[in-house]
Amino acid sequence: MAERVILLTAAITPIQSFTGSLRSSQLRLGQYRAALRFWASVADGLNARIVVIETTGADVSELTGSVPLAQRGRTLGLPFAPSVTAIQNGIGAIEAEALDEAMSVLAADGALNTLVAKVTGRLQVRNAVNVLVAHDNLTFLGRRSLDRQFVDSRFFQVPVTLWKDYMSGLAREISDPDGRYLEHAIAYRLIRGEYERKLRVLPFPRRPIVQGVSATTGRRYGGKVSRGLNMPLSWAERRIAYVGSKQV
Repeated sequence: MAERVILLTAAITPIQSFTGSLRSSQLRLGQYRAALRFWASVADGLNARIVVIETTGADVSELTGSVPLAQRGRTLGLPFAPSVTAIQNGIGAIEAEALDEAMSVLAADGALNTLVAKVTGRLQVRNAVNVLVAHDNLTFLGRRSLDRQFVDSRFFQVPVTLWKDYMSGLAREISDPDGRYLEHAIAYRLIRGEYERKLRVLPFPRRPIVQGVSATTGRRYGGKVSRGLNMPLSWAERRIAYVGSKQV
């Protein structure tokens, strides 16, 4: 059975240019802690480790310290300082660099065959145990629009080796001020990878039930739309996913 990691991206203190509704570091920290406790229970169900990568200079131990004592030995907190260029290019570039760093740490630990479930760290996916099905090292598991131009970056599964070999370096292709977002950069890599027969993209076996609050709009996820099963992304849902991914 493949080793599993749940990777949570965290930004406790928003960057100065962030103008969304959730700017309070204390409120954000509370939401991250609650989500981390939820993901600790998911990790038990999947026999997974947890990695939390924090990108704003906050003390990541304030997060990992909320994990139940019995699970702390399987939880790793990674502080990460993004480059000046990534900060200038926006939240998507920062997250892309953080993902590269986390994958590099896992690869250095000999975990190339590990399946990584990436989740925006304040969110919960209530049916995560059921949707995170195992696949081979060529499979990206996630949600994308019917035209394949947009990938929901809040929640997806990717093997470490696939990310390292084919998905790394996305930060160079992202510029939030110019409208080139992480969701588009991931989507383009996947399209190219399919064309070159380097990877395959599969949907989750059913719709992930995402719960939490958008830091940008204050909108709460988890309504009837999110509970629908096995349906393609509508235009409205694509916008919801886009907004939700703009700040971790």
